[in-house]
Amino acid sequence: MVYGRDGFPEIRNLIKELIQAKKLATLQEKDWRDSYQRRSCDLNYSDYVWHEQRKYNKALINQRKFDLNLIDSPIKEREASFTKQQAIVIKTQVRDAEYAFDYPARFYLKHEKITEVLCYTATYTGQAEADEWIEVAGMLEVASDGYQRILVGSTREAQGEYIKVIHPIS
Repeated sequence: MVYGRDGFPEIRNLIKELIQAKKLATLQEKDWRDSYQRRSCDLNYSDYVWHEQRKYNKALINQRKFDLNLIDSPIKEREASFTKQQAIVIKTQVRDAEYAFDYPARFYLKHEKITEVLCYTATYTGQAEADEWIEVAGMLEVASDGYQRILVGSTREAQGEYIKVIHPIS
């Protein structure tokens, strides 16, 4: 656990450097398969592993797996009531991913109507970085003041809901 946002990116970078220096080991194929089966997510296996490996929040020390998690003060929620609308899939660009490793994770979007993705499933925590293009499938919610967001993890299983990095739209 890392308490506070300030040190979290540096620790992820340190994990990356230690893996590259072979002082920490990456997860093995069996570990990735086990993780993928536990998550039961809507990404295919290769997409899942690609997204996970670039987060640098998992590694092995003496053949024991560890996960790095961020604990920080919660973000003040909007004082508006939200109403679920319908399932939605969009392709858009991430404007800000500062809160991508929080719980819930938040990704602010460069989209004409939908402002953010709010993610309640650990599978997609840290999934994208600022300026990357993503495809998001989730539940559209609209606040009483017109603010729109997509909720990923609207149910425990989050069936049909995901966040994945894609190539820019031509």
